[in-house]
Amino acid sequence: MPIEQVSKMKYLGVRLDEQLLFDDQAEYTASKAKRLFAKIDSLLNKRRGLGPHTGIMLYKSLVRPHMEFSVAAGRVCLTVA
Repeated sequence: MPIEQVSKMKYLGVRLDEQLLFDDQAEYTASKAKRLFAKIDSLLNKRRGLGPHTGIMLYKSLVRPHMEFSVAAGRVCLTVA
């Protein structure tokens, strides 16, 4: 069975391309973080929405882990390349 050559792939949650550049992963992470932050923001902006403390907790538990993982994965990609 021949191995298919692809220009991009996702491996262990990290998007890789042929040159091991981090651009695709960074764009994906930024768009995902924006979507999650928009959801949290909509909960905060309602008249009787969440308080600031709860908003910060949601940010720290939902948005920040994606960004931190992406930075760590980028460091690995830069080290390998």
